[in-house]
Amino acid sequence: MSKIVRGFPFSPRVGLWRRRLVGGFFFIAAVLLSVGTVLAVVPPSAFGYTTVCHLAGTAAQETLILRPAEAAAHIAHGDPQVRCADPIPATAFDPSVDLSQGYHVAEIEEDLYWATDGTYQIMFLVSRRGVIL
Repeated sequence: MSKIVRGFPFSPRVGLWRRRLVGGFFFIAAVLLSVGTVLAVVPPSAFGYTTVCHLAGTAAQETLILRPAEAAAHIAHGDPQVRCADPIPATAFDPSVDLSQGYHVAEIEEDLYWATDGTYQIMFLVSRRGVIL
């Protein structure tokens, strides 16, 4: 037969020192968790650090978070004082629209096409019974 201790760790059987110890542990854990959350949200510049994009515009670009003395050397060599951004992939740009036609049509899959004028887009499927928009 198992014995059930009700109210553990705050039952009357547990001494006052043990209740304070457990309560203090939870308080310290809550404080550390909140401090960690604040540190994750606060930008590095709030602590005196500088953000630099090293080798901007190249394949080797990377964002560095440096102390002011180290950042000054990077800035003097032309590194911008911003975070690096990923280059925009070629698929993000619109296709070239033939100005004589005024639209662009491309095949996506077999009998599945899309057409655009640069602003509006439409997709259509060609079947034996006709065209499905």
